[in-house]
Amino acid sequence: KQIDIFLKEVKTLRYICKQKPDDYKKFLPCQSEAIAAFFGCFLDDDEIYEFHEKMATDLSKKDIKLAYRALPAYERVRIMLDITDKFIELHELKVVHSDIKPENIMMKSDDFKEFRIIDLGLANMSGKDFLGTTPGYQPPETNSSKNKGRILGFKNDVFSLGMTFAELEGDFIDFKTVDKECSKSREDKTNCQRLISLGLQNAFKSKKGLLSLLPAIEKATEAYKANRFETMRAFSDKMIEVFKTFKGSEPIIQNLNDIAQKESENFRFPGYWRNAIV
Repeated sequence: KQIDIFLKEVKTLRYICKQKPDDYKKFLPCQSEAIAAFFGCFLDDDEIYEFHEKMATDLSKKDIKLAYRALPAYERVRIMLDITDKFIELHELKVVHSDIKPENIMMKSDDFKEFRIIDLGLANMSGKDFLGTTPGYQPPETNSSKNKGRILGFKNDVFSLGMTFAELEGDFIDFKTVDKECSKSREDKTNCQRLISLGLQNAFKSKKGLLSLLPAIEKATEAYKANRFETMRAFSDKMIEVFKTFKGSEPIIQNLNDIAQKESENFRFPGYWRNAIV
């Protein structure tokens, strides 16, 4: 990355952490749990060094994917909801990540409990310029070598997160094939949508136990942006509906209700989905 890109990323990190965005000399605590905590940086000639909270692993690793796929269906939906919470927090700050993919979602340990988002080099504020993303997770409307003039919005992240969940489930058809087809025309996305749908049907097939989640993932990854969820919260709400149908979710929901009843009237869980359930 060039220095100006790094400095832009640092400014975004400072903003998310509720630090002074232009202060590059101090090492400060981060007040956000959405990202791998950023503490500070220093510039040395033509290199910049960033200091982040240490993470154990990311979701692109083969052993992590295998461990994830071995989990019960309700637990995999819980993981999706926890991950979505992180992007809801970013969106509440008007930040669009723009490069959501498994390797940019990390865990503090390998127990699928504490997720953190990394790599905000392509992030920008909603309504600002689209700076780029990763092929395969890229919304079709931005899928072109000519990124100039594209406007970044929350629906970009919704699409990329839906594709990320498909990748975690496995068996999706080749992402490169889909990306190639979706880049052919910005107007007629019929074949692009067909390939995405085929991939999702394979990734969320019945024997995996998450067929009931397929409609939510399909809406998140609509080739036509107008048909997608308006917000990450709307995406989360749909997944919550599915989560509540699993028997395995009952003790989790009961435990959340028990905790909420013991706390004060103004008590709130960290994140979105737990509060939405209770």
